[in-house]
Amino acid sequence: MIAAALADNPRLLIADEPTTALDVTVQKQILELIIELKNKLDMSIILITHNLEIVRRYADRVVVIKDGKSVEEETSNRVFTGSASVYGRGTGELTDSAPVPCSEGKVLLEVRGLNVTYKAGSGRSGGKADIHAVKNASLDLKKGHNLGIVGESASGKTSLINAVLRLAPSTGDVVFRGQRISAMKPGPLRKIRRYMQAVFQDPYGSINPRMTIGMTVAEGLRSHGVKDKNELKDRVEKALASVGLPPDIINRYPHEFSGGQRQRIAIARAMILKPELVIFDEPTSSLDRNVQLQVVELLKELQGAHDMSYIFVSHDLNLVRSICHEIAVMKEGVIVEYGTREKILHAPEHEYTKTLINAAFLDQP
Repeated sequence: MIAAALADNPRLLIADEPTTALDVTVQKQILELIIELKNKLDMSIILITHNLEIVRRYADRVVVIKDGKSVEEETSNRVFTGSASVYGRGTGELTDSAPVPCSEGKVLLEVRGLNVTYKAGSGRSGGKADIHAVKNASLDLKKGHNLGIVGESASGKTSLINAVLRLAPSTGDVVFRGQRISAMKPGPLRKIRRYMQAVFQDPYGSINPRMTIGMTVAEGLRSHGVKDKNELKDRVEKALASVGLPPDIINRYPHEFSGGQRQRIAIARAMILKPELVIFDEPTSSLDRNVQLQVVELLKELQGAHDMSYIFVSHDLNLVRSICHEIAVMKEGVIVEYGTREKILHAPEHEYTKTLINAAFLDQP
């Protein structure tokens, strides 16, 4: 796409969210390539992004847009040294957020020697090698704690959590609430599923567009045997209120809401069952920084009120730093480093971890 844009030697390149869907190492490579081409071809760039860390690193001047209007135009230095407007400064607050304080709790989730292998189809030239997506992974999660699983795309993060949720075939042991769910039959597994829920990356794609908001949020209750209409309505309204949404939206449809509102609806759907573990797979990657901050603060409030544990799968180390107590770093299906937030971010040992931190614009020791 960059080559196509530069084919006619433009004087101006407009890059509209060029790295939003990319992991941090590829993001850095693309941005540095664009800057290298800018200097080589003597052109100007307009970079449109909701990632303030990118702006801080690569922009000379910043225009801040709110409600369709330019509310500020300043040098990058003034925006990030506190001399800009309140709105301009507020867009970068995610990096200052910290996890909810927690005490040493009981182990809620134990994963030992987990392996996920996908069978490859055979081609004309013969059989293809199977894909070993997760290799001998082990980790623990205590009650009230949050675990971040980070790594590049195709590192095995989503395969790992799918195996934990029993959504992908695997070998090894998964113990949840003291029960070995990796060998559990469908009947007992269905009963324990209410205590482990998931919120996925795309808040629109994960919600059925033909179902009203009320039907969507009540879906889990119905699947676990709640049938009384009055009880369903009451619990749905309470769940919506807990995520900051008014109860009168129950008869509306997903397309009527913003990305941030839809993600709140997805969170309400997960929280209505009062789970002990919620797994978030890239839950804020499609949201701008202000909405990301709102969602993160909402999740902290819910955790403080209900003493839940979270697993965050993300390539955004700033997000993980803001909410997780422990971090597991994955590369090519292997957990290459695992430890407390402070240890991983401030004293990393593995070179791959250091590369991720550098690419995410986090300070290295």
